[in-house]
Amino acid sequence: SLEGAVIAPDKRAAFARLGNGKLMVARVMGDDVSARIAPAAAMRVAVTQGRLHAVFADLGFPPLHMKLEETPPWLAELAQGGR
Repeated sequence: SLEGAVIAPDKRAAFARLGNGKLMVARVMGDDVSARIAPAAAMRVAVTQGRLHAVFADLGFPPLHMKLEETPPWLAELAQGGR
C-alpha cells in the first residue's frame, strides 16, 4: 500500500513510501517509465534546499535528484534517518 508520495513539478519523476517498508522511485526515461522498488535500508535519502536526493546502494539504477514543491513530514523524517 502507498503511505506517501511526492511528484516532481515537471511530472517526470516521483518518489513513494510503501507500506511494506520499501521505497519506490519512478521516472520518465525517453518514451517510457522506469521504476525501482527497494527496501528503505538500501537507499540513502536526503532533502536539501527544496530538492530530494535518493541514491541506491545498487549502483545499477541511477540516483534520483528532483525538485520538491514542499517536503511532507514523512519525507523529512525519512531523510533524517527515520524509517
